Amino acid sequence: MSSDTTDQPARRVYRTVTPPYRGRSDEEMNLVGYLLIAGLLILLIPLGPVLLLLWLLALVRRDLRRRDVV
Repeated sequence: MSSDTTDQPARRVYRTVTPPYRGRSDEEMNLVGYLLIAGLLILLIPLGPVLLLLWLLALVRRDLRRRDVV
């Protein structure tokens, strides 16, 4: 028997059986996210004033109902 077979603690301990993953930038998914944001902005910018007007009308209507005017 050789003397190299003595019990020694492990030098590196991994919590997985697969090799570690070296991350990288995920540019494809970033592009998809940017396109989704651009699409939402293209839709919401023209609708913004209409939504703001409807919200303000709802606030005024609620305030008038609380005062029992309508």
